Amino acid sequence: MLYQHLGDYLRTMGREWRVGEGDIEAYIMAMRLKGVKDKTLRDRLHYIRKHSPRWTGY
Repeated sequence: MLYQHLGDYLRTMGREWRVGEGDIEAYIMAMRLKGVKDKTLRDRLHYIRKHSPRWTGY
């Protein structure tokens, strides 16, 4: 019964997640360990922050 009323909401939430500052910091550390250049990392972070509807930072 609950799934009938919340079905679309539950399906949507299963495919999305919020990106927080902790996630960004972990991503930065992982990319630095991989040896990604600072310019590339800045470009990727800019894209994430600009295009992520779930970005909770700022």
